[in-house]
Amino acid sequence: MRAAVKRLSKTKQSSFVPRSNFKSCPLCKSAGRPDRHFLSQCTYLPQQDRQFMAKGLAVSNIHDVDECDSDNNDSTFQDQFPVASNRVKIQQSPLIEVYYGHNPTRLTTDSGATGNMIRASAATKLNAKITSSSQSANQADGSSPLTVVGETRLTFTRDKHQLYFEGLVVEKLDSDILAGIPFME
Repeated sequence: MRAAVKRLSKTKQSSFVPRSNFKSCPLCKSAGRPDRHFLSQCTYLPQQDRQFMAKGLAVSNIHDVDECDSDNNDSTFQDQFPVASNRVKIQQSPLIEVYYGHNPTRLTTDSGATGNMIRASAATKLNAKITSSSQSANQADGSSPLTVVGETRLTFTRDKHQLYFEGLVVEKLDSDILAGIPFME
């Protein structure tokens, strides 16, 4: 699967309207104070938020990236607005350190997963009881199938908390245990 972002050429006119014509501070506006300034310039903005916004501004001012390629010449949403950055931040999913009995293990939490899953080798290592299942599962692309071996129910502990996991046992999985939305509920 390929995605590309297309930059505006310098000769192409854009319908983009600069923000400088719309100075308004939501903090001052909601407090009934004069709001003819940007939020980043507000004297009532906490210092920590001001530093966070300064970092965002610094990232948006990076111009050392190459132009992206595109396979089509159709007019798209990106053609109407200038691209501020070609870099997309990625971050590893959060992990929860838990115990199953006396066995330490990690749960990978994934708020985009509609189900809970455990790799078959991890379930075997934990001596989890695996029962048959008639359910099927696909990867995030919606079409690549996962080989479902069965299902299992486990109770993990963390400190004094019990965490209940009901999930499908699958052959191949990127992490040992994927705790999706059902686990988070």
